[in-house]
Amino acid sequence: NSFCTLLGVLQASMSLDEGLKPLPRVPLHTYVHLFNGVAATLRTVPRTLGDSEWEERLNTLGQAVGRRTLAQTDATVPRMQTPEEAGVFAAHVLWKQWFGQPAKDHFAGQDGGSYHLNEDLPFLWQRPDPDPHKGTHEQLHLGAFVAGMLKGVLDGCGFLCDVSANYIDAAPGAAQTQYSIHWAASVLRRHGRKT
Repeated sequence: NSFCTLLGVLQASMSLDEGLKPLPRVPLHTYVHLFNGVAATLRTVPRTLGDSEWEERLNTLGQAVGRRTLAQTDATVPRMQTPEEAGVFAAHVLWKQWFGQPAKDHFAGQDGGSYHLNEDLPFLWQRPDPDPHKGTHEQLHLGAFVAGMLKGVLDGCGFLCDVSANYIDAAPGAAQTQYSIHWAASVLRRHGRKT
């Protein structure tokens, strides 16, 4: 199907050559085309599933891209000791690799059980065909795909988590995305945190 085709193109562009040398970073416009393709596919599929089910499917697809990213860069991934280090790695290293720049803002949750990245790249959340009966913050969130990418890498690094993409208000009339990483109970116990 279209999702698998899009994912296959991206995975091929991130593959290793025979000498096991990583290919150059995937250009930002490749991700723009990928997200536009995902959005176009969503337009053609009958909406028999609710938004949460679609976001779950997008998250699952993104996890495959995340695992492939880790396979490509495993030798250069720093040894992270804490959930906060893993969050900083996601905000700086992964974001720069994927989108050419660090995340706009990032911080640990007050309870120590989560980490949050804020971003304003429009193509990560805007739908070209918004539902006219829903407000901006009620639309299906395409950032669920990126949330899956984050989960794929962090799970593979031993920091099991769930990652979601949510709309936030950064300024009147401006929609941004917050990626919320919620660490698994096993990760919190390993680091002496309350579960």
